[in-house]
Amino acid sequence: MIEIKPVENLQASVTVPGSKSYTNRALLIAGLTDGDCRLEKPLVSDDTKYMIRALKAFGIPVQEESEAFIVSGKGGNLSVPDEDIFIGNAGTTMRFLTTFSALAPGKIRLDGDERMRERPLADLLDCLAQMGVQAISANGNGCPPIDISGGEVPGGEIKLAGDKSSQYLTSILLSAPYFKNDTCVHILGDLTSKSYADITLDIMKTFGIHVENERYQRFKIKAGDRYKAQTYRVESDWSSA
Repeated sequence: MIEIKPVENLQASVTVPGSKSYTNRALLIAGLTDGDCRLEKPLVSDDTKYMIRALKAFGIPVQEESEAFIVSGKGGNLSVPDEDIFIGNAGTTMRFLTTFSALAPGKIRLDGDERMRERPLADLLDCLAQMGVQAISANGNGCPPIDISGGEVPGGEIKLAGDKSSQYLTSILLSAPYFKNDTCVHILGDLTSKSYADITLDIMKTFGIHVENERYQRFKIKAGDRYKAQTYRVESDWSSA
């Protein structure tokens, strides 16, 4: 038998990891700025690793330091990747990149592992189709691999079902300032996961873009506004602490 004696006083410090939600949004936004962004205390995970790999494929340099990512944005002028972009099973990365990829002037394929090939994107693909962007499921089932014919994204009026995933809305909002025209996303029904939409609006505001939120039913973004390069400390993820 081993006797365990409780400690009367314990003093320690705990480092709370960075938020995946904020890190991946910040990476994509930094890639659209026109300058160097230093993202401090980011989360290193599969989702963020695949996002960094994708940004590099679009011609955006990313330096990975021990406590920061340095992203050298190209102001929305993306190169066309030489190969398919593989995203594993990183759901946020796939969804955010689907709209982002449409800004690149050429053909892009986004693919993932077997599990990713079962994850639906049909509602997001429909949003892109409403704007005249050709983005289709290669297997015709609404799931990856996704083939995108990128270039100038028109923007305009979009209808999106609100009951599936707020990540579809986030995908559109993050890239919308770089569309040709102003964009208004009309939410059909009640938007799920409003707190995650709030994260998107918060980080966009921090980087200089205002989104007009009309009671989570309409989101309006002006074309021509640009994200401002800066040093940004990623929010800690208290739910993982």
